[in-house]
Amino acid sequence: VARKIAAERGAYIGSTAPYGYTAEEINGIRKLVIHPENAGIVHYLFESYVKVVDTYKPKLFVFENVPGMLSAKPGDIPIIERITKAFNEIGYEISDDLKNKAVIDASEYGVPQVRKRVIIIGVRKSLFLNNSKDILNDFYQNILPSFKVSKKMTVKDALFDLTPIYPSLER
Repeated sequence: VARKIAAERGAYIGSTAPYGYTAEEINGIRKLVIHPENAGIVHYLFESYVKVVDTYKPKLFVFENVPGMLSAKPGDIPIIERITKAFNEIGYEISDDLKNKAVIDASEYGVPQVRKRVIIIGVRKSLFLNNSKDILNDFYQNILPSFKVSKKMTVKDALFDLTPIYPSLER
């Protein structure tokens, strides 16, 4: 299915599970923390995604995950550097400013929940030549913000018209 989508549409959208991260409050600030027993797998899950992109070679890809992944430094090498290098090696350009451009609040896009996410867009350099950075900048500065909603949705807004479901009294 992924091959068909990539071939027909030219895009691949996916994510890796943020296994190993937990939210903890440290000095009054809520942060995502990676527990040592998970350190070996958490930071490298993106490599599986890179393999999929390399296999299907879409024109562009969208990678979504938790913002906490951007602050990870496995082996004292920032994960952002690892991600950038991995995608660059297979011929894709991503933003060089993910922390400031790629972190969004999903509630600003119609999701009835305040949820920060990182959205990484990658474009195949061979197709866009010297315009890769311009295309990415246009996406983050103009295209993505154009989808923001004027009013944030609440859970009540999202569910108000659903038919109520009641438990059955029969056994």
